Amino acid sequence: MPSVVGMGSTFRQLRRRYLPNALRGKPLRRLQREVAQRIYHHPHRNLLVIGQQKSGSTWLERMLCDVPGYVRWVPNTIKFGQADLQRADFDPPPPGYTVTKVHTTPSDENLRVVHALDRPYVILTRDLRDIAVSWSFYILNTPDHHRYPDIAGKPVERVFDYFIEHRLPEYAWWQAAWTEHLDARLGLLVRYEDLLADTSVAFSQVVAHFGIRMPADRRQSIVDRHAFARVTGRARGEADNSSFHRKGVAGDWQNHLSPSQVAAFEAILPASSQR
Repeated sequence: MPSVVGMGSTFRQLRRRYLPNALRGKPLRRLQREVAQRIYHHPHRNLLVIGQQKSGSTWLERMLCDVPGYVRWVPNTIKFGQADLQRADFDPPPPGYTVTKVHTTPSDENLRVVHALDRPYVILTRDLRDIAVSWSFYILNTPDHHRYPDIAGKPVERVFDYFIEHRLPEYAWWQAAWTEHLDARLGLLVRYEDLLADTSVAFSQVVAHFGIRMPADRRQSIVDRHAFARVTGRARGEADNSSFHRKGVAGDWQNHLSPSQVAAFEAILPASSQR
């Protein structure tokens, strides 16, 4: 196996350095995947990660894309705000070795598709109180988001109220339904809090769940490269409210939510989710 940490990063470096802009894009990415499929011999060609917004799914996706041979891939049928799965996109899997991160809801049809694929997948969740805080800051800084007109000009405290009123029931259902219908053999539930607490252990569990064999030092190098401090230049807990990587901690809701807002979460969430 090549000594590079990931073919994806190697191809990106070569593309930036040598390839004219006119030749970049989908044809090269397809070639990259075809080459990887001939070099590597992972047990699963597509790694499916299903997470809620602001639950760390992008973080996990980027680490998996640093596994040698794997690159990011999302089917053309997945659009912003439209993440329903179609079996034909994944069966057979796309060429090469790919990582697909989606915010798919646990509708009956999506559950049917995921289980019919009969291969490992990961569900990523996070304390909904922290999601509310992270989501609110994110939307305030994303004018092209379809929810932005609803909250533009509001103080962040009122955006928390908006999340509770308009988003919380759906987010709570999302977690409850994916957890309830998790396939005991194929599904792995990963909490953002566990990924934060010991990234090396949590990432190793994900890699093992997908049947990928990697030396421990290579796994650790991936974890280190995607650490919050290395990605942002800030220590974990040092906030930048305008950044996609805002703070990188668990339990920040305690610094933001009012007692009445906390009570609204307690009224709708099971006690087990409020650890």
